Amino acid sequence: MRAKFFAMSVLGVFIFAVSAPAAQRSGDPVTSDRGSKEGHQYSDRDRSKAWNNEKEKLEQALKPGQDKNYYRQELEKMGYKVTAVNYDTADYVEYEIVKNGDSYEVQIDLKQGKASKIDVATNMWKAEATEKALKESGRGRSATKAAR
Repeated sequence: MRAKFFAMSVLGVFIFAVSAPAAQRSGDPVTSDRGSKEGHQYSDRDRSKAWNNEKEKLEQALKPGQDKNYYRQELEKMGYKVTAVNYDTADYVEYEIVKNGDSYEVQIDLKQGKASKIDVATNMWKAEATEKALKESGRGRSATKAAR
């Protein structure tokens, strides 16, 4: 008897687990906030696509071979605000930058004072100044919470 009850419980959980995400994708106004005025202005997919496009532009513009001061000036020419310098050593420098409510980390490996490798990455652990700049642009954590 217990085995039958257990099998029925597992089956019920499986059916619920499969049907719940399908209902969320159905576009039903009860389960979807896309297109509603109370919902988010942009979907995560749209934001991700724009963020990745801008990341690619940064990586294309910031070619290795220059000194670290060149990259900071170049970022500012491109309209980015350098909000934090996380590391600044003889062989590595890392900037947190903000533009249009998006934040990136620019990581520069240096050899003999010149950039040998440049990566643009997600800014996971933002400095206080970066959080403030994002909040001022309307895309900080508090702005997201306020929109909900």
